[in-house]
Amino acid sequence: DALMLSSGVDGMEQAEEWIEQFVETGQELTPAVYAARASPDVLSGDFEQVEARMQQMEAEGFEMDEDCLTVMLLAYANAQPQQSLLAEQMFKQQMLRGKMKATKEILEALRAAVGGARCLSLRRELQISTSKNRELLEESGSVGRAMDLLAAGPAEKSAKEPKPYRMWKKFKTEQMKDKLSWE
Repeated sequence: DALMLSSGVDGMEQAEEWIEQFVETGQELTPAVYAARASPDVLSGDFEQVEARMQQMEAEGFEMDEDCLTVMLLAYANAQPQQSLLAEQMFKQQMLRGKMKATKEILEALRAAVGGARCLSLRRELQISTSKNRELLEESGSVGRAMDLLAAGPAEKSAKEPKPYRMWKKFKTEQMKDKLSWE
């Protein structure tokens, strides 16, 4: 199920042929396929084309999922000039619909599109916490104890070491490396 971004014309032609064959066999396309199909436009920052592909997907009866939102946000991030306001509006709209969670991938794409400070502000505004914060809350049993653990030094935290973060492979490119690093 790995989706790869490619800006090459040959790669896009092959992908379109594969999709046609897939549909001819009676298989249904998924939102992930639509997201992957938009990948050359994401890399080039052609957010209008990505929006058109997502509208086509919705017209065919599919709802936007996490992959699609990530693709949209990355297209806004790569646009020249960067489309921070559109990214913010899209993110808010999808989060307020309540049909998807703000995954780490979505938050990374949002950060690339709007900047770290605004991303944090939006997370606070929409009361979106990271999975690390949710885990601390569940483990500690109370918000106060979770806040104490977050503020505590390394010696006071649990002995459980956090897992090293692995970057999402689906949509990361060398050009995006700096924009998408999560710190």
